[in-house]
Amino acid sequence: PVSITIGTNFLDGKNGRIIAYEVNYDKSWKGPVTVAALDTLTLTWTTLSTDQMEMQMHHHAEWLDADSGQFYIYVRFRKRQVQW
Repeated sequence: PVSITIGTNFLDGKNGRIIAYEVNYDKSWKGPVTVAALDTLTLTWTTLSTDQMEMQMHHHAEWLDADSGQFYIYVRFRKRQVQW
């Protein structure tokens, strides 16, 4: 459900899913979903978010704190965080 342009994905090992995301894009041609999870057992997708950052930013690293559910994206020299 996520149309990846320059986004990425990562493994959420605690919950057995792959998270795919895109931080920002034109929803009129890409669709509304910006974050989704693929359950690795059932191979079904779940929408986690339709929110997006105010602009597309090339980011260099991300980290999921599996205990708190916080997802951190390191963008240039600023830190953003998202919770699902």
